[in-house]
Amino acid sequence: MTRHDVHAVVPFIRLGWRQALAQKATLAARGAMHLVVVMIFWHIWQATPLSEILALDLEPAALTWYLAFTEWIVFAAGVPYREIERDVASGMIEVGMCRPQPYALMTLATWIGAASLRLIVLGLFVLVAIWLLTGAPPSFDVMTLALPLVAMLSVLLLLICQLQIGYAAIWMGTAAPFFWLFQKFLFVVGGLILPLTLFPSPFAEIASASPFGAMLAAPGSFALGVTIREVVVILAWQLFWLAALTIAALLIDRRASSRLQRHGI
Repeated sequence: MTRHDVHAVVPFIRLGWRQALAQKATLAARGAMHLVVVMIFWHIWQATPLSEILALDLEPAALTWYLAFTEWIVFAAGVPYREIERDVASGMIEVGMCRPQPYALMTLATWIGAASLRLIVLGLFVLVAIWLLTGAPPSFDVMTLALPLVAMLSVLLLLICQLQIGYAAIWMGTAAPFFWLFQKFLFVVGGLILPLTLFPSPFAEIASASPFGAMLAAPGSFALGVTIREVVVILAWQLFWLAALTIAALLIDRRASSRLQRHGI
């Protein structure tokens, strides 16, 4: 990646931001779906004797805020891998890879711009809506100041994974099965619905150290209260997986480019 490539990223981030802003109906639908999902579990948690089945003393409001935070990341990221899948199906990916700027970098930059806008808008919406729903605010303290950074890193990790998933269509014709598998790992290992602290050892520790835990359980844990040590550990794992997944994405991009040059779509 050259300095010119880095400078070229900014317009694509702005493009993604403008595209997401223009899709007001889609943004509203994401917010509505997010609220519906959280409302369903809010009523489930209220009707469940949590003190009898959970090892930790958690209130329905705390679990609801945890889910609101994890789903916030999921809805902000979306499912952009489909764009690469469509480019492969139409042959446009070959055109994209012939452009001066790297296809993967510009695609990811556009996704980051769109996801950043959704992260802000959905975050404000969730804060107000879930507060009104539960009647209780999330666990706010000085460590909450790190939440925006953790949330953005979580979304970035999700997007980098989806970039690699989208490339699977070059070899398989479709990337959907890989995304379904990815979703299941997010659901279980990522702690989408329940905090990983409720899972038995050593699964909880392994899941927390996995990229899936860094994507969802990390921001979700802020709803339950975190210490400065926990925040440092969360950021350390996120940065580690950011580096590892970026290297993997670069290798896959190189393999994909080589295959397209030799065999085409």
